Amino acid sequence: MMGAFAFEQVVCGSGDTMVVRGISGRVDPGRVLGVLGRNGVGKTTLMRALSGFLPLAGGRATWQGRDLAGVESHRRLGLGIAYALQENVVFGELSVADNLWLHLPDRNPARYADAFAKFPLLVKRLTQRSGNLSGGERKLLSFARSLGLAAPMTLIGAGALGT
Repeated sequence: MMGAFAFEQVVCGSGDTMVVRGISGRVDPGRVLGVLGRNGVGKTTLMRALSGFLPLAGGRATWQGRDLAGVESHRRLGLGIAYALQENVVFGELSVADNLWLHLPDRNPARYADAFAKFPLLVKRLTQRSGNLSGGERKLLSFARSLGLAAPMTLIGAGALGT
């Protein structure tokens, strides 16, 4: 398969239990791919495997033609593949701004210009303690933090891929 991100005949799971068996797909530049299914069918497991947090038991994944076999999750981030957890992972005692810049080497607001344009509520809440945000606002913050990585490819634990 050609495309910015492709996966072929992926098999993955936890321990001896393989919940994903033989799934293939691709995401071309500027496109989004959703993986749909009921709870427990392997959507998050697939995202974790494609992002390198779980090993593939079979199949392969490629990014811009490069085989990702053996490429660890932190190295995939260096290649431009980010992973946003399904759970809203925010540090409640920290401000929204501190959550956004905690994992970055600088506090350059330009990094979040697109996220702030899409989610203006975050700008209003920058000085607010993250623990006081609603559940939806915490998910927005968690997603915006992934966007700040400026990775061309983002995998979302709930089952979506986008370039």
